[in-house]
Amino acid sequence: MKIGIYLPGMSGPGSGVWTRLLGIVEILRLRNDVDLFVAVDNNKYVDILDIDSDHCLVFPELRGFRRYFTTSRRVGTFVEKFGLDVVQIEALPVPTNHKVPVLLSLHDLRQRYSSFWPHPTFAKLYAKLLLSRAIARTAGVLALSIWGATEISKELVVDKEKVHVISPIAPTAAEIPFDFIPPERLQSGEFIVAVGHLEPRKNLEILVEATKSQYWPAGVTLVIAGKDQGSLSNLQSLSSDAPVAVEMLGPVDEATKWWLLKNASVIAVPSLIEGFGIVSLEAFEANTPVLVADASALPEVVCDSRAVVSPMDSIAWARQIYELHTDAELRGEFKLRQERLLSHYQAQTIGTQLIDVYRKVLSERI
Repeated sequence: MKIGIYLPGMSGPGSGVWTRLLGIVEILRLRNDVDLFVAVDNNKYVDILDIDSDHCLVFPELRGFRRYFTTSRRVGTFVEKFGLDVVQIEALPVPTNHKVPVLLSLHDLRQRYSSFWPHPTFAKLYAKLLLSRAIARTAGVLALSIWGATEISKELVVDKEKVHVISPIAPTAAEIPFDFIPPERLQSGEFIVAVGHLEPRKNLEILVEATKSQYWPAGVTLVIAGKDQGSLSNLQSLSSDAPVAVEMLGPVDEATKWWLLKNASVIAVPSLIEGFGIVSLEAFEANTPVLVADASALPEVVCDSRAVVSPMDSIAWARQIYELHTDAELRGEFKLRQERLLSHYQAQTIGTQLIDVYRKVLSERI
């Protein structure tokens, strides 16, 4: 079975989307019943994905409407070059006039939820006006969670049988080099960490507000690590009068990220929209307790009401962080539960589920 994964337009290294992709590529690349091919718009991705160059097609990078108007032609070229049986699309738009079954990975509907003005983009316009019709031409949609599948089916009026839940594979923690030097400001003292792009949907402001509550654990630093995508200036302004240190580390490499996750007292994921929330799985792997917002797919991932916090209640965040930070017995219970949950996201299980979807759409094509 020749499977093609089409990547132009998707978020690159450092994003949760990319972490999920690496897991999928690894399991497919190692299977004897799959011949994997990848289309990219950046040469460096070929090496990162560890795919033979003769199984890759590299397109020039295009942005905005130019990428949208060339996707169908490029996917057609991809299919013909390698004689593909199925194509998995990792970013909008959906190609038209495809000759083989096309599966669309749709992580969430943030573009449809966001207001078109005052920042109009072609992506928002496409998601709001064309996505539902485009999905009707696909063989199916790959969602990351039950919540995501339900939203896609309801919001886009898609048959439930056409939406398949394929969860991310638990990421493997990066090895920390023996000569690794942690950020100087964090080498001593305890901290709470949030990791991810700094953008409005991540709702990181609620954590900064939580540091100002009387319930925030005394002397414990809040660390926020990630690339700025619109929220940094607001976060800096909010933290200017915080009674404890709020450290903005900016983008960090994999070794630093995993050091933060492993050494934090608590990992916080206060996002308002997450099709899954890969940081929760990374917390499981790091063996660090995680708290998530009561929003989108996050409660589904952690499977414990004690780990779920009202997304806009800063006092609730401060209180639950304090409880988890100070109660060793509770921390132990969280770690044990997370270790058990981690077994649900292993490569062999997720890989088999994905192959079953490929086979299903192929059989329906015949």
